[in-house]
Amino acid sequence: MAVSLRRPKLLAAFLMFSFSLWYMSNICRAEEGEETVSSTRNEIYEAVEALIEAYNSGGEVSELARRLNEALNLVSKAEEHLDGDPAEVTRLSSEAQRISHEVTFESQHVKEEGERRRRLETVATVGSSLSLSFSGVLMYIFGPKLFWRTWVRLRRNCRVAVKSSHKKKVSPMLLSGEAKAFAFAVILMGAVLASSQLFFVGRVAEPFSELAVLDARMNIADYPKEVVAGEAVRLNVYVGNHMGRPVEYIVMVKLGNNETSVNPAQVEPIMKFERVLLDNETWILPINTEMVEAGLNQRIIFELWMYNDLSNKVEYHQRWCQIWFNVTEPV
Repeated sequence: MAVSLRRPKLLAAFLMFSFSLWYMSNICRAEEGEETVSSTRNEIYEAVEALIEAYNSGGEVSELARRLNEALNLVSKAEEHLDGDPAEVTRLSSEAQRISHEVTFESQHVKEEGERRRRLETVATVGSSLSLSFSGVLMYIFGPKLFWRTWVRLRRNCRVAVKSSHKKKVSPMLLSGEAKAFAFAVILMGAVLASSQLFFVGRVAEPFSELAVLDARMNIADYPKEVVAGEAVRLNVYVGNHMGRPVEYIVMVKLGNNETSVNPAQVEPIMKFERVLLDNETWILPINTEMVEAGLNQRIIFELWMYNDLSNKVEYHQRWCQIWFNVTEPV
């Protein structure tokens, strides 16, 4: 009898031991997947910093930004497989890392090309300013004399009658010192304005970002007032970059109610979307979500975050929107 009881105990112990090994293995794989994704994101952030440097140097970075957005899509998909498919996490992260490395490497060449082109533009602008200033000096010195010589040649066949007059003689305007000084000042001002373009090119007086919520028809009026639990809520999010440089934006979608604090909301996001936007570029993001539980004064909160290349971390960008509605039980 003792022998027959021992076998079930051994079997149970073996099953428990096997389950423990399987559980610990899954935990280790999940941790490895999270580390892989985190490492991939760090490499993407390095690529973003390299892209911004290339842009600030005057390089063309449109294609690099497109490829970085491809890497962001891949790492977002990898995060979706963290709990189920470690092999897919590794594959997607590896592809995102490869793209990030290429963007970082190519950004250096784009930066050098931009710096070279900017030097040539600087030389051309300075040369134009100096030429304009020199022309002003020549006009100031020789302009009136050349004008009158030309006038005399054109009018040499004309007869001139001299009449006596007791009025005070007034020097011709083109020979007066005030007129010459005025002409020189105008030319000098033109040269200064041309040179000032070197210092203000690419600068934004007041950088800002835009965040807005649009309805399903891309309007700002026809928002849903009541929704049924379990049915899709369709909205669109508009993001605009006017920061004077490329920016990696993160749109976080959160659910809340009348008691949820905002700016930012202290709840976990149900969705997260990322995209690198060039300066003066816009992004329209379709949002489809469901409200699971019925209740009054429910809201969807949209927050705008960004990667700060100066502090090397993702930060809240102080911009948020929300849509209020009531959620009813399905009939």
